[in-house]
Amino acid sequence: MSDLPQWYQELQWKCLSAADANVNRRELYPTPGVYAFTDKRRSLLGGPVLYVGMTRQKRGLRGRLSSYLKNYKNGSARGHKGAQFIWGERDRLGDNNVIVHIAPFGGNRVETLLLEANLINLLQPWFNTRDEEIYHPMLDNDDMFFEPDLFDAPDSG
Repeated sequence: MSDLPQWYQELQWKCLSAADANVNRRELYPTPGVYAFTDKRRSLLGGPVLYVGMTRQKRGLRGRLSSYLKNYKNGSARGHKGAQFIWGERDRLGDNNVIVHIAPFGGNRVETLLLEANLINLLQPWFNTRDEEIYHPMLDNDDMFFEPDLFDAPDSG
């Protein structure tokens, strides 16, 4: 496990099935952080990961994950592709076989977005689009990822 980036090793993951998370919503952190979905047979590093996301909302992970965990058969996930994908997997696999991995993260919005982007890069989830990948050396380890300077202004000439 020492070949994993330091930032990944420092995350404190908690795992619950979608069924358990629905019943025990209080088990979900009320703080901001990151989350990932897998099927029951997979760990985050055992691949494949279904979807990775983040929240900086005041409601925290508990509030953000409610859109993934509500009764999807009677609802609509319009405008949220991640929830649509996860609802489809819950329907296909059953709630006991879809696992949500959550980790609190206290960084600011930019740091949290960068953490999500690096998780997408590291875990290669099925349902995240490649345009969600952002790279920044602040969270990278040993030149693991391409590191453009995100803060340079474009050339005007």
